[in-house]
Amino acid sequence: MGTDSKYGRIWTENKDISAKEPVFLLRGQDMFASDIVSKYADVIEAFESQGQTLANRRRIKKQVADIRKFAAKMAKYKPQKFPD
Repeated sequence: MGTDSKYGRIWTENKDISAKEPVFLLRGQDMFASDIVSKYADVIEAFESQGQTLANRRRIKKQVADIRKFAAKMAKYKPQKFPD
């Protein structure tokens, strides 16, 4: 369970988050969210090229592909609005 400054406590099903860990939540309705998530994939992809082992590069490439798919899903979400 992490804590978001706007939404409060955040619970997840698949992985524990420390109650002290700050969490930033982006929602599909946020008109900028998909761009932010895509940029995050860009940053990870740039890191991948910096002397990683082959196993790490493969894992990172999959992670980047998964993030890009999720960003595309967010971009298709309707309705979108300016963040509140």
